[in-house]
Amino acid sequence: MIVRLLIAVVALLAALVPSPAVAAPGDNFAVDDPFSAERTGWWRDGRFGMFIHFGPYSHLEGEYTRPDGTVCRNAEWIKRQCNIPWPTYEQQARGFNPSQFDAAAIVRAAKEAGQRYLVITAKHHDGYAMWPTRQNRWSLRDHSAFDRNRDILAELAAESEKQGITFGLYYSIWDWHDPDAGSSTNFRRYRTRMFAQLTELVRSYDPALLWFDGDWRTTNPTNPWTRSDGEALEQHLRGLKRDLLVNNRITMRPGDASTRRVVDGDFGTPEQTIPAAPVDGQPWESCMTINGHWGYARYDTAWKSSITLTRNLIDIVSRRGNYLLNVGPDRFGRIPAPSVDRLRQRVSQAPDVSDDPPRAVPRSLPRPRERGSDADEAVEKSKAVNVSAARPTPPPRPATTITAPRTAELDLVLDKISQHGIESLTREERALLEEMSKRLRSSE
Repeated sequence: MIVRLLIAVVALLAALVPSPAVAAPGDNFAVDDPFSAERTGWWRDGRFGMFIHFGPYSHLEGEYTRPDGTVCRNAEWIKRQCNIPWPTYEQQARGFNPSQFDAAAIVRAAKEAGQRYLVITAKHHDGYAMWPTRQNRWSLRDHSAFDRNRDILAELAAESEKQGITFGLYYSIWDWHDPDAGSSTNFRRYRTRMFAQLTELVRSYDPALLWFDGDWRTTNPTNPWTRSDGEALEQHLRGLKRDLLVNNRITMRPGDASTRRVVDGDFGTPEQTIPAAPVDGQPWESCMTINGHWGYARYDTAWKSSITLTRNLIDIVSRRGNYLLNVGPDRFGRIPAPSVDRLRQRVSQAPDVSDDPPRAVPRSLPRPRERGSDADEAVEKSKAVNVSAARPTPPPRPATTITAPRTAELDLVLDKISQHGIESLTREERALLEEMSKRLRSSE
């Protein structure tokens, strides 16, 4: 009952929010208007997606034992924040064997939760390629214990298409492993390999979306990426696939997240937050975790309640945003059961905010040519802690059960929506759904 109610509530909220004004021609130098372009239609309709952070860091399960016996905790940033020597990190990566990665089960979990697209890390900041790249041997195929005949990105892309979920890839511009990536003199060589890797990804897996990260000034290693580099990359990608979507982290930002420009990419990316005020100039997507980390950390049991996830979804969709909710598979490739449980309990099918079926993703043939998510470093440093100094994680509060009043009447309303659309409701029927929306927002 709650699942069907939630579908209706989110649909009503989306219907009541006016569409943003279309920008006038010449207001910026974007390839088109992402608010109205056909190529962004599937993403604007999607509203709810699954983020997947997965890599050799998952093999450590969030903990690194130093030679002196002390333990440092982190997740996807564990190599850098726990100062793991490269030989040690590379050696543990050789044991990475996600043999139980089940693309069908992962896509099914997303679909059953009502998520219409997914984005998986093809390469995170540690530079490790989760596909058989031809640019180096720092990859799942060439530097792991995983079956060399398997390709998890290909498996996930194929299963996504089979089950009707749109497929996207995450790629970090900042690379800790490639020695040329932080070199002021040899950076162009890294840039060439980066462009080549992205060409491989677009041509091999045909993603509808590329989600970039690592667009900030930093050290250890430095990041020489510039705005002109980002603009050149975006032009390169448009040449490979005209209808490709990219986020706003594709170019270097000179300061904090507020210095990203509305003309960078197709949509903004607030992280671990929901904008309190209307977002001007660019569509947006809030990426958030289910617990306290993006990658898998076996000790992190601070799972957000299903009520919190539901409230986040309603808040975001009612403001015309998208919700990209993260899961972090364990070292075997399995999504933790508490993540799946929370998706099923309260968020199931909630993103069906349109009465129309999801529109098809444009599938452009490539032309005959050669292919941030994470919190800022200050936040990541605060996560790298010694176990002896860490406070125990409090158990999550149980989700509050919402009892829907006037059940029979609500059933009639929901049936009416499913048959005739949200616009067919009377004023009294809309008031009933608004009442339930308030109950969901106020529940703890």
